[in-house]
Amino acid sequence: MRFLRKAPLTPHRLGILSGAFHPPTRAHLALAQSALDSFQTEEVLFVMPEAFPHKLYEHITLHQRLEMLSTAAAHESRFSVAVAEGGLFLEIARECRAYYGKDTRLRFLCGRDTAERILHWEYTNHPPIEAQLEEFELLVAPR
Repeated sequence: MRFLRKAPLTPHRLGILSGAFHPPTRAHLALAQSALDSFQTEEVLFVMPEAFPHKLYEHITLHQRLEMLSTAAAHESRFSVAVAEGGLFLEIARECRAYYGKDTRLRFLCGRDTAERILHWEYTNHPPIEAQLEEFELLVAPR
């Protein structure tokens, strides 16, 4: 995991917001702020994968998206921005675990549409979603 912006403290509870951020929206920021305000999350990590597992970066490059995301997150010191090698939640969770340590509680933040996609995804080379949810939590917001 490569950080472009890192919150100053090591959190006990980390919110992870992974996405394409094409572009970062007020809804992304509201979801992240809600995790800080309502779920005792000390840091929210906006993370983009080097490569998506099922699509390509089109029209706007990873670098351009990261610039927009860093600008959007700049107003809140508890927001971090990083690039992950993996693109699946499990891969990102394991990268976070390696960086943040075993005592940090990992919570992915997503909308209902994303949750439905990951719950029904075909995880051919990975454990089923039920096993993955032993490594991280999933906080789902209505759309």
